[in-house]
Amino acid sequence: MSKIRRELDILRDTYHQDLPNKLKEIQEKWFMAAATGDARIAQDFYRLAHGLAGSAGVFGLPEVAAVARELERHLESTYKNGALFEEGNALLCNSNLQRLFALLEENRNQVAPTVALDSVSHYTQERQKGAVILVVDDDHDTRVILSKTLSFMGHEVVEADSSATAIASFELRQPDIVFMDVVMPGMNGYELTKRLKDMAGNTFVPVIFLTSIADDQMLAKCVESGGDDFLTKPFNKVILAAKISALLRIKSLHRELERYKNDTEEEIAQAEHVFNAVVGRSNQDNERVHSWSLSATHFNGDAFLYRTSPTGILHVFLADFTGHGLAPAVGTVLAAEIFHDHTESGDSAEEILKHINNKFNKILPVGRFCAAAMIAVDFSLRRAFLWNCGLPSVLVVDHQCGVAHRFASTHLPLGVVQITGKIPVAEFSIVDAGAAVM
Repeated sequence: MSKIRRELDILRDTYHQDLPNKLKEIQEKWFMAAATGDARIAQDFYRLAHGLAGSAGVFGLPEVAAVARELERHLESTYKNGALFEEGNALLCNSNLQRLFALLEENRNQVAPTVALDSVSHYTQERQKGAVILVVDDDHDTRVILSKTLSFMGHEVVEADSSATAIASFELRQPDIVFMDVVMPGMNGYELTKRLKDMAGNTFVPVIFLTSIADDQMLAKCVESGGDDFLTKPFNKVILAAKISALLRIKSLHRELERYKNDTEEEIAQAEHVFNAVVGRSNQDNERVHSWSLSATHFNGDAFLYRTSPTGILHVFLADFTGHGLAPAVGTVLAAEIFHDHTESGDSAEEILKHINNKFNKILPVGRFCAAAMIAVDFSLRRAFLWNCGLPSVLVVDHQCGVAHRFASTHLPLGVVQITGKIPVAEFSIVDAGAAVM
């Protein structure tokens, strides 16, 4: 801690000593921009003002930071469209520069304030350990003071002074958090954030924007580009520590959710393999049977089963369980086992329907049931028999696509009550070769 404090004090003293040169550089850039009307030089002028607005506040010069922010706001709205060089705007720039030099003279003989670190000690010792943080800012002073502060908090800091360096560092170090300056040469902070978020993929890497102007439009752009929070320069050390702690907590939760999601998807894939193997078991190819289905979830309570008995009777079973997901899918698996086993054993369609119903009645919880229909087709007699237990009307369509028969439900859904007697059955002819049951 004492080593970092000494380094911060050296940075502070160096900054205060070098401040006149910084102001002269800004002034010279303004003179060049005003003399040439060059938009690129005007952009450099804006970037220098932006850097001063952030660093002056961090190093304990709030009055300088306030004037620099005023200049930055003015430049933000004028340098891009060329209005900066109009007489009124030029006078305002000159006035702000004169105020900055006047403030510099007032502060020349004052003792530079110590950079405060003690206020964040309880965060650093208890909560924040070992995060890798990428600090992206082309302004050296702001970048270094933030990096030193984060190092004091116990984090490993990676610095980047350009978008190219940031992209390379992001890919190599895979940081936990990114601090992003808005105004940088080349790719700005908004564009760079979108790029880094794309590189991160499904991994949550929070981005905290560093800004000296906290207006609504800028904050909205931060969010739209993928930013997760923002920090106004000069940054408050306690708020800085709290934001990092909160985002690391969210990142940890996101990592747990992602792990849970991956584990769940793996379990679903395995269960779905079993589900398809059982439900689709020996659904023999039959040129007379065609189906199409679309489920709302991986698992569902829908079943379309068909199988030919040893006596040549085609059994078709259509079921729709209450609910979606795993619970009704379990019932579907059970129904498929009973259907296939008893069809192979030569049981009649009505007996199979009773077996399924009575099993459901014993094991399904109250409020769970299965609407179903069973069809038995005897091609030798050219007759079909249909049992509808709770489904919408089953349609028999002729070869002209007209409805020849409509069979409404005549029994409760399966599982509601035990069945001991006969189930009402409908019988119809399949003499018409173009007929279809829907």
